[in-house]
Amino acid sequence: MIPLFPFQQEAVDAVFRDWAAGHQAVVVSLPTGAGKTLVAATIAQRAYHERPEPILVLVPSDEILRQTVDEIAVVWEGIAIGIIQQQIRQWRCPLLVASVATLVRHLDELPPMGLVITDEAHHADAPMWQAIYRAIARRAPHVRHVGLTATPFRTDRGGDAHALAMFPTLSYARSMFDLIAEGFLAPLCGMGIHSAT
Repeated sequence: MIPLFPFQQEAVDAVFRDWAAGHQAVVVSLPTGAGKTLVAATIAQRAYHERPEPILVLVPSDEILRQTVDEIAVVWEGIAIGIIQQQIRQWRCPLLVASVATLVRHLDELPPMGLVITDEAHHADAPMWQAIYRAIARRAPHVRHVGLTATPFRTDRGGDAHALAMFPTLSYARSMFDLIAEGFLAPLCGMGIHSAT
């Protein structure tokens, strides 16, 4: 297992604390580069050891799917990871990593899940994602959810920010600026480019 930075462990612990308090769907907000997939893999592993039920990791694209599978395999050595992507549908594994675009077309094949992890959770309110969540809820109404995103709020047309409906409980959040100040992320630097045209 890869050791976590303190803020990553805090995020994992916060999720389990909120689940224990009865919050079924929670979200973790960490900036890009802060190791959200590492946090997700650690949550999955701990959840499975506590309750060995199938786990689904939802990802928005094929590119992120491959990265997610690779990172989970490093964190959780020996876990059988099923891939749900295009023509590949490996349903019989304890941990599934699924492309939303593929999964939404094969919801009738989806087995009941004990945990759903949503990467890029700011997409969760979109119709395709909602169709998946409804199908999961029909099979397992008490399934636990955790979303991971750098942006846990959506802005409406009027400019007002709203929490994601799918994830009403913000378990943990750290800003990019906090993690830069603490030395976990590189400082920002900018450069202007001037053009004659």
